[in-house]
Amino acid sequence: MSILTDVDPKITKLRLVGSQIDDFSALKGLHDLEILNVADTNLDDLRVLSNADKLRQLDIRGTQIKDLMGLEACLNLEMLRIGEVEINDLTVLRNIQKLTAFQSEIIQVSDWSGLAKLKHLIHFLARRSNFSDFSLLRQLRNLQIINVERSLVTELCELKNIENVIIMHVGHTQVSNISMLRDAKSLKALNITSTNVSDLEPLRDLQNLERVFCKNTKITTIDAIRHVPHVISDFGSWKPDEENEQN
Repeated sequence: MSILTDVDPKITKLRLVGSQIDDFSALKGLHDLEILNVADTNLDDLRVLSNADKLRQLDIRGTQIKDLMGLEACLNLEMLRIGEVEINDLTVLRNIQKLTAFQSEIIQVSDWSGLAKLKHLIHFLARRSNFSDFSLLRQLRNLQIINVERSLVTELCELKNIENVIIMHVGHTQVSNISMLRDAKSLKALNITSTNVSDLEPLRDLQNLERVFCKNTKITTIDAIRHVPHVISDFGSWKPDEENEQN
C-alpha cells in the first residue's frame, strides 16, 4: 500500500494527479490547504478533508469517490471539478454557499437537486452526464456559463436572470425550443449543434451575440442571426477573418 507522507503541514497547494497513493489520511493534517488536485487517483473517501476548511479549489475527476460526504467541512470551496464517477446525490453541496463553479463531465448522479441551493453559482458544466432537469437552475441568479452538451436535457426553462448568461452550450441534446433566450441580452456564444431547434428568431435582437454554432438542426433559415460575426450552420457559415478578407 502506498501512503501519502512527507507533506508540509503548512502547504496551501497540492497536486497529486495520477499518483498511485492508496492512503490519503495525511490530508487530515493539512489545515491550510487551499487548492487540491487528486484527479486520476485512488482517493475513495472525501472525509480526509474534514479539516480543510480553507480549501477553495478541488479536482476529483477520475477518482474512486462514490459520494461527496466530507465536503460539508469545506465551506470556503469555490470550485469543484468532478468527472468519470458515479455518485448518489449533491445534497452535501447545499451548505457550500461560496461555490461559484461546478464543473462535471462524464458523470452519473442519482439526484441533482442539490444544485438548486447553490445561489452563487456562476459556471455550471454537466457535459456528457445524465443531467436532465434544467429547471434546477431556475433560481440561480448569478449563472453566466451553462454547458449541458451531450446531457439528457430536453427542455430549457426560463431562468430568473437570463440576462446574465454569457455562454450557453446545449449541443447534442433533444432541446427544440430556445425561446427562453429572447431576453439573454449578455449572451455572447451559443452552441445548439445537433439539436431539434428549428427557430432562431429568439436570437434576432441579441446584439452582444458573437458566436452561434447550429449545424445539424431543424432550422431552415438563418436570417435572424445575420448580425452575428461568427456563425457555423448548414445554411451558411462565416467568421470575422473571412469577412475582413472579403472587404
